[in-house]
This record gives sequence, structure tokens and C-alpha cells, in this order.
Amino acid sequence: MNKSAKLAELRHSLARYGLPHDRPPVPLGCGSVDAVLGGGLRPGALHEVFAHGWAASGFGVLLAMLSAGTKPLFWVRPDYEAMEYGALSPSGLLELGGDPLQLVMVRARGSLDAL
Repeated sequence: MNKSAKLAELRHSLARYGLPHDRPPVPLGCGSVDAVLGGGLRPGALHEVFAHGWAASGFGVLLAMLSAGTKPLFWVRPDYEAMEYGALSPSGLLELGGDPLQLVMVRARGSLDAL
């Protein structure tokens, strides 16, 4: 099967979830970042945050939570990352304006399990 056929099959299987084809982006409020992202983060899309350090991880989670609106956010990370970079703090997210009740944190054994 060629790439075009695989892509068409993937689009067909995703269509059953009823997501609109073009969801307007949620601006992050930083002009240069929004420009690079094409206007902001797209709701209902998968966003990968690669961050070194607890502050960058917290910031990434907060951005994702704000773009998700009232829907829950699933945060998946390998176990070792919590030891290396620190764990997320629900009270810290609350202080930054996020709702910790909307965050579902999953810790996987390793990188492959997280994927």
C-alpha cells in the first residue's frame, strides 16, 4: 500500500470520531509563538511537549489544559522522568490557573510504554 492510500485510510478511520476537519486554533497570547503554530494550539489534536526541567513541563501542561477547555487532559510520561525532572504538582497547576481535576496523569514503565 502506498503512502497516499495509507493516508486516505487513516483519514477515513478518524472521520468516524466526528471531529470537525478544521478546528480554529486557541491562541496562546504570544504573537511569535502563535505565528509559528499557525494561530495557536488546535483543540482535539495531539500535542507533544519536550521539556527539560519541572518548570517547562508545568508550563506545557498548563498550555495544553487551557487549549483543552473543559475536556480532560491525559499526561503520559515514563517513570524515570519524574525522578529526573520532578513530578507535576496539582496545587501548582491550580495556582497557575489550571484545574487539577481535569488532569489525568499516567506513568508508564519506559519510553516505549508511554508511546
